[in-house]
This record gives sequence, C-alpha cells and structure tokens, in this order.
Amino acid sequence: MANNFKSKAWDPLLIICQIISIQLLTYFFASVLLFFESFLFGTPLTLDYIFNVDYLTSKELSGWVIMFTSFVVAAILCLNILVIVERSKLCLDFTCTFYFFYLISCTLYSHFPTGFFWWLTIIINIIGVSIVSERLCMKKELEPIKLSGTNKPSQNMDNSEEIEMGLINK
Repeated sequence: MANNFKSKAWDPLLIICQIISIQLLTYFFASVLLFFESFLFGTPLTLDYIFNVDYLTSKELSGWVIMFTSFVVAAILCLNILVIVERSKLCLDFTCTFYFFYLISCTLYSHFPTGFFWWLTIIINIIGVSIVSERLCMKKELEPIKLSGTNKPSQNMDNSEEIEMGLINK
C-alpha cells in the first residue's frame, strides 16, 4: 500500500491557493499594523507606506519606521508560511514568490525600486523569512505523531526501542 502522508503529487490549485492565502493574510496584518502606526504617529493611513518604494528610505525617521514594520511583517509572514505551507522544503519557494509579487506590486503602484535601502531591507527580509520559517516548519514536522484515541504522544518515548524488543513490559 502506498503511503499518502504528505504526498509529493503536484497540485497546482493547492499551490495557487496557498500563494493567494499567504499574500492576503500578510497584507491584511501589514495593514492592521500600519493602522496602529498611523494612529500612534498621527500620519494619514495610506497604501503608500506598503507599496510606494520612495517611502522606504534611510534619510527620514518614517523610512526607518517602515523598515521596522517590514521586519515585523516578515515575522508574520513566517507564521503564515508555517500555518499554510507546513513544509520546510517549500519555505524558500513561497518566500521568494511572496517578495516577487511584492516587487511587482510596488512597481505597478509607484515605480521600479532603485534605492539601496529598499533592496537591502527586502534581501534581509527574504533571508530572515526563509531561515526562520524553515526552522519553524522543521520543528513542526519533527513533532511526534499522536496516536489515534489519545491526546498525547506515546508516553514511553525514551524506552520505545526496548519495548519493541520485548526487554521492558508496559
């Protein structure tokens, strides 16, 4: 019998739905975060803070705030990838896909980014999200499998080999 646990069959509809879900959830949380920042700093609430590449600059305090916000959004992206994708092998793919669509969105909204600070922030985010989300997914993949009918994994995890060999009775 073939084992269908996390099968490797290519499912384009699943991949497209995962990409759309990650995009929507991450931009939703970014918008909520920017709402609180605009309330805190008294700035107008606008999509420019997310998609206008000219706002992410090192010359003004607002650029540093947007950079910090992008790091918080990157942490949220890690959690979104953990919940939606759940595969450590796919974390880099989904991270690069997210930031590729972000580049396209920024280019369509304002213009192609040419600023060093923008590219530095995005590269740091890609590296950070890839590493952190991969570690989180690996940790989740390595969790013990819960047996049916119980709420917790096997109680004798340390003595499992001895039990199998019949050296220890339950």
